[in-house]
Formats: sequence, C-alpha cells, structure tokens
Amino acid sequence: KTSYALFLLYSLFHSEVLGQHRANTKAIVFNVKGEDLLWLDKPNKKLQPEDRTRYEKLGLAAGPFKNVGIWSPARKGVDGFVHSSATRAEGVKAYAWPLAEFCRERMLGFLFAEADSETSRLSSVIRQVERWLEHSITGPDAHGYVEFNGEKIKEFHDLVTAIDTNIEDAAHGEAGGTQAAFMRRLWDAAYTMGHLIRAMTAEEAAKHTIRILDASEAGENKQVTVIDINDLPDKAKRFVVGTVVKRLVEQKEGRARPLVFLVLDELNKYAPREGWS
Repeated sequence: KTSYALFLLYSLFHSEVLGQHRANTKAIVFNVKGEDLLWLDKPNKKLQPEDRTRYEKLGLAAGPFKNVGIWSPARKGVDGFVHSSATRAEGVKAYAWPLAEFCRERMLGFLFAEADSETSRLSSVIRQVERWLEHSITGPDAHGYVEFNGEKIKEFHDLVTAIDTNIEDAAHGEAGGTQAAFMRRLWDAAYTMGHLIRAMTAEEAAKHTIRILDASEAGENKQVTVIDINDLPDKAKRFVVGTVVKRLVEQKEGRARPLVFLVLDELNKYAPREGWS
C-alpha cells in the first residue's frame, strides 16, 4: 500500500497532471514502520534496467524524490536536539514542540487521543485544562521557559507538576475521581513522551519545529516532508499525527492552494470509524 501510494505521489510530482500547480504542491509522508521512507531522496540501489524501461513507458524518469525534508523525533535522555534515526545520520532534523506553543495552541487533548467519547467527563477535564493552560501560563522568555505564578517552567515534567498541583482550579467542578484519572494519564504521557515537549529558544523552535505551509519560518520550503514516528510509543505517534494535521487543517482553511497530499499508513489508528480521536 505504501509503495503504491508513493508511486502515485512520484507520478504526480514528475508529470504534467498538476499543471502549473505542480511546483507548489506539497506532500506530508508519515514514516510508520521501519525507516525505509527516510531515504526517499536517495536513488534505489535495487532498481533494475527493466524497471527503468517500465517507467519510461509511462513517460516517467525513474529516480528519487527531490526537495525532501526528513524529520525524526528528538532523542530521549540527550541534551540538546539529536534525532533518533538508527539508519541515517546526515540530512535528518530532530523535531519537538515548544512548551509555550503546546499551551497556547491547546495541544493537550492529543495526549488523550485514544480516549473516551467527546461527551465524557474526562473529555470535559481535558478541555478545561487546555483553557487553563492557555490563559494561566505566560511566556516564553528568551530561553523558551514559560511561567506560572512567578515560577519558571523548563520541562514538560514541570508543567505537569503545575497542572497536578492546581488541578482543582484547572478543572473546576469536576469530580475528584475524574481529575485523578486525568492526571494518571497525563503523568504517563510525561514519562513516555515528555521529551518531545520542551523549552526552546526562538532559534531552536525555528530549527526543530515541523513546519509545512509556513516553512519559511524555518528557512525551508520542501515539497516532500517525511516525518518519522516508527519508534515512538502509540501515545506519542497519535500526538505527532494529531498536532501536525491540526496545524495543516488550520492553515488550509479558506485557501485552495497549495495542494497538500497526506500519506499515512494505519489510518484506522488515527481516524477510527467510531469514537472520538
């Protein structure tokens, strides 16, 4: 499925199907299994002469994708920003999310993407805490730290501590049991993927935050963006997919161009037929 989807994408980018819009059309490719898709910008060493002949019959020149950006999650337990790809060292950028953006853009709900119907009490807590974060957390400062009640918050673990300490205010009126269930899940997220949400200076955010349609902020404008999620826990995979697609949808509202193709295997995990995600 993925190989054929990529063949279709390659065909669109290397033919006249898109006409004048081809140069500005973009694609987001999530690397879900293994690391094969981290090499889309390199020639296929296994390509045989007869394969090239088949491409020629279709009016296509066999080759790698051009103008590709490769992103891999920042490695856990390492200072700074080191990507976690096991097979490719060069040409890969480490990605994470700034603490301030996490609070301001209401990203908390994507840590609970496997949950509970939109009308559940847990969902209500999530929405309340998102609003509390948006209005109670200030910053960032020059170091990327955010602040609550005069105290600097430098890591996601510190942010979760602040939420836990103030959960009665953050989720006012919700039952204690529901608040506790929320905090259990949030602490689990902090331990499994908290390294992907961190204090970042403006320069670090420009280099290590995934941008698609506003990539000029990072000094780039790639036609194909490959986002590696294969080695992340399921909770982190859903967070990455959810936040990237949310931002894309917001950017696409009210604008027909550029076209953006999204390649995502195991779609049922991220957009199930039933329930809320």
